[in-house]
Parts: sequence; structure tokens; C-alpha cells
Amino acid sequence: MSVLRYLAGSALLVVLLTGCMHNEASSGDSTRDNVPSTFVPPNSVKVVNGALHAILTRGDWLYQGARAHAGAINAYVEVPAAMPMNDEQMRAYIEFALCGQLETQSFWHRLQNTPLRIHLRRVGSPQGVAATCPRPNESAT
Repeated sequence: MSVLRYLAGSALLVVLLTGCMHNEASSGDSTRDNVPSTFVPPNSVKVVNGALHAILTRGDWLYQGARAHAGAINAYVEVPAAMPMNDEQMRAYIEFALCGQLETQSFWHRLQNTPLRIHLRRVGSPQGVAATCPRPNESAT
């Protein structure tokens, strides 16, 4: 009887260890699969937050901060009133008025080739307009 208990205990131990090793291996693989294909360096978001906060604290626009998503930095700005422009004019305005103030080589170097997209919307409105800032060497041709 004691031999059977020993064998049963050993078999159970082997099954448990095999399950743990299998679970550990699969969790390692899933962790690797969850890593995004494009990486945004954490410091890049801080650089954008610092630059846009400095620009937007002088007026009545509200800077809501930036977040990294899908290999880009998305910055969010709210304006207190509707602007008399259509969506295309708003995109051009974002590129000229906001992105234009960020056109320094040191700023873009600190972003490490990460795209910057600025989203602009009126306070209380669920919809807005976004534009991707052109890098200084990517200006309109």
C-alpha cells in the first residue's frame, strides 16, 4: 500500500511540475506576443507634454495631455468655443499654429522618429479633428 501511495504521489508531482512548466512557457510566449510592434519611448511623451503645455498655457485652450498609442504620440487639446473652420481648415490650422511651433530639430530628435498627432475639439463636444505634425524635413512639397 505504501508503494502505491509513493507511486501515486510521484505521478501527481510529475503532472503538477509538467503543468507548471507548460504554463510558464506559454505565459512567456504570450508576454512576447503582447509587446507592440512599434515602441514609443516613454520620454517622448514627456517631451510632447512639456512643449505643448508651454505653448497652450498662454491662452484659454486646455491641454489635456499626450498618450502613446499604436506607435505614435497623440496629444489632446480642447478649445472653449467652436472655430469657424471646416475640418480641412482645422487640420491646416493645427499643422500651422501648433505643429509649426514645434519645428525644431532638437524637439524631433528627442521624439526619436515617433509620429505626433494633435487632436483638437471644442469643450463638451465628443468629436474633433486631428492632424499629424510634419517633421521639419517632411514639409509640404
